[in-house]
Amino acid sequence: MIAAIEGQKFDIQGNLLFIKTQSGVVYETIATANLIEAALETTDLLQIPTQVIYREDSQTIYAFEDFREKVAFNILIKVPGISGQSAMIILDSIEAVSELYEAIADNDTAYLVKIKGIGLNKAKAIIEALKTKVSKLIEQPAKQ
Repeated sequence: MIAAIEGQKFDIQGNLLFIKTQSGVVYETIATANLIEAALETTDLLQIPTQVIYREDSQTIYAFEDFREKVAFNILIKVPGISGQSAMIILDSIEAVSELYEAIADNDTAYLVKIKGIGLNKAKAIIEALKTKVSKLIEQPAKQ
């Protein structure tokens, strides 16, 4: 499992962020909008939390601005019908992970249905599946 990648921004194409490590390996990642924005503004060494999804025909590396985004991604993909791509769309549609958690904890379907690809039934499913988990996450501070 690749938990994080450290390296320099090599290239950015849309939501793809290419990171070159000190050993010369370039990783292609699907990155959140927050990470893309941060990467565009720096030439510094980046330490990027990642999540690798292995499928029969592919290996996809998802990259996040911080561990809060990574945790949110991992709980979202456990909801039936939420793929990695769907979770990234959700993360790119919110201002902060804490807002998403608050909406879930408060049964705020109106907040969730504003997100592309989330209808009322899916919003209810997200809330039902994640309400207990999210309540625990709201109570504990996340590591940066």
